[in-house]
Amino acid sequence: MTRWGLLLFKWGSALFVVTGLLHLVGHFQDARQAFAGAEGGIFWTLFNEFIFDVGFERTMRDFLTGFSWCLFLLVVFLGVQNFFISLRCHAQAELMQTLAAFNALLSAALVAVSYKYLVLPPLIQFSLTTLLFGWSYVLAIPKQTTPTESPESDT
Repeated sequence: MTRWGLLLFKWGSALFVVTGLLHLVGHFQDARQAFAGAEGGIFWTLFNEFIFDVGFERTMRDFLTGFSWCLFLLVVFLGVQNFFISLRCHAQAELMQTLAAFNALLSAALVAVSYKYLVLPPLIQFSLTTLLFGWSYVLAIPKQTTPTESPESDT
């Protein structure tokens, strides 16, 4: 893998970890502040008391908190895994190019989900991650140089 391709791959991996850690900050904030006012109070009550019965009982809050933790774990562990793979396998350009393509496609899917359902910060971070892994994919294989041919002498 080229030096720039590897650098972009590592930056994309680091951005995955940073995105996950920033997402984790939301778990430690007081959610009640987001539901201010009379209508917010009604929504807060429904959010904490509405029960899904799908073989086991979970509230809407439990359901969304579980999805949120899954997103955190996905992006942090994928970023850490990518970083360690880049340390061990950086000389295998084809493998790194395949991983860069996989990560770019995953990031693009997360961009689509963020655009439809989430707020602006994860959309921006997943967009940057997509660009970093996409550029890493393009720069993964070093350009082949052909040796200059020497002119044949006619004797």
